[in-house]
Amino acid sequence: YLPGNGQTLNGREKVIAYLRDNVNKIDRRFDSRTPSLVDAAITDNQFKLTWRAEYKKEGLPDLVIGGLEIATFEDGRIVHLEDIYEPEVVAGFEWWMSEYGDRLV
Repeated sequence: YLPGNGQTLNGREKVIAYLRDNVNKIDRRFDSRTPSLVDAAITDNQFKLTWRAEYKKEGLPDLVIGGLEIATFEDGRIVHLEDIYEPEVVAGFEWWMSEYGDRLV
């Protein structure tokens, strides 16, 4: 799994632990999260999903992020997963977290 932050995670347990940790550190600290599908494409062994998510927390401006997720399959299982973010999305997320992240409790 390439989560788009320079890390490489190998193995089901490591990927699940990483995803769980992210949900606990970010998603669950907001009052709501609304994901939406922007575009999707399927080939014989790959699924590409362009997504957007809007996070809301009372008293704070909304955080809106999005990216591209590519899942490659082999024998019905995901063998490679990659998240890709545009530089401006990363910069916007980092700015929002530096300004308001300490208020996510």
